[in-house]
Amino acid sequence: MRQAGAAPGMATAGWTGWVRRAAAACAVAVVVAVGLPGSASAAPDIVEEQGYALECSGAADGYTASVSLYQNSILDAPVTSVTIETSAGTELGGEGTVAGDVFNDGSIDVDFALIDLETRLPAGTATVAGSYELSGRPSPVRQPAIRDDGYIIVSTGTNTALSADLTLQYGDTTIPLTCDTAFAFDLTTRRQPIGNR
Repeated sequence: MRQAGAAPGMATAGWTGWVRRAAAACAVAVVVAVGLPGSASAAPDIVEEQGYALECSGAADGYTASVSLYQNSILDAPVTSVTIETSAGTELGGEGTVAGDVFNDGSIDVDFALIDLETRLPAGTATVAGSYELSGRPSPVRQPAIRDDGYIIVSTGTNTALSADLTLQYGDTTIPLTCDTAFAFDLTTRRQPIGNR
């Protein structure tokens, strides 16, 4: 099992929040991977990215849960997040990075060290486990251009839908998860100095 550490400063597992953090990490990774072009060169920097993204939720026995998993080939580690509301109304959370791949040849098995989001005290461990597979044909994507520090950054490529069968285990409660967002991606990111084509 992969172990994800709790991050006390991060309280939610929402798609917007963790994707924003992952996108920021990717932007840094692109700069590190390709470096800054020399003054004599106007050629764009190009980086290939492959990975997976899942956002899932579920409920059982009075508990509700949300899980986000993101893995990108240009990042050192996947980005993961989980929140659970217990039957007593207590909110638990855990997120951070894990060692190794979360998406591992069709299987997922990752442990989350949880904290009580109000008291910040340890609250046990949750396990997300199951399987995934590609389901459908790749569809073209073009992400909106981003202007950053004198550069225009554009990502194009494909997304392919995933079918995922996952559960979250917390104590004696097993929560089946439904993944409304589930896809694999294969992107080319182009970083072009503004004023050069």
